[in-house]
Amino acid sequence: MKSDFNVLDLSRLKLIAYHFFTLLTALFMLACSEDEGEFDFPLEGDTLSIADISGNWTSFFVGFQDLELPDNETEVIDFAPAGAIVTLNIQQSGRFNARFSLPQGSIIEFSGQMGFSGNSLVILDDGDSPGDEVFFSVSLSDEDVLGLGGILELDFDEDGTLDETGISLLMTR
Repeated sequence: MKSDFNVLDLSRLKLIAYHFFTLLTALFMLACSEDEGEFDFPLEGDTLSIADISGNWTSFFVGFQDLELPDNETEVIDFAPAGAIVTLNIQQSGRFNARFSLPQGSIIEFSGQMGFSGNSLVILDDGDSPGDEVFFSVSLSDEDVLGLGGILELDFDEDGTLDETGISLLMTR
C-alpha cells in the first residue's frame, strides 16, 4: 500500500520534470532561432548581385527631390553641375563606403552593408540598427552605368529638420 505522501511527491516530481523540460525546450528553441538583430539580406537579388555592382563608382548625376513639397512643386534638381560628387566603393562582401561632396564644400561620409530584397538594393548604415534599412531601386546598364534611387531623410531645405528627400544617382566605374 502506498502512502499519500509518496503519490503526492510523485505528482510534484512529474510536474517539476514537465516544467523543467518545457523550459529546456524553450531555451533550445531560443538559442537556435535566428538573431533578429543582424543584417540578413542576401548578396544576390532577382536580376543583380553585389558582385555585379562591386567596385568604385563616381556620380555624373546627383538628383535630389524635396518630397515634403506639394506634388505640383516637386522636381528633381541635379546638383552635379554645381559641383556635387558622390563616390561609392562597394566590396564583394556587400560592405560599402560612400562620400557625398556637396557644392558648398560640405562632405558627408558613411559606410554600411548592402544586400538585396528581390530587385531592391537594401542599405544599412553602420550607425543604424537592423530594421532601419533603406530600400533603393537599382539598375546596371550595358554601358556600365549604375542607377540608384530611393528616399532618405535629409535636411533638404536647411531648416534644421529632416525631410523625406528623394535621391537619384547615376554613376560610372
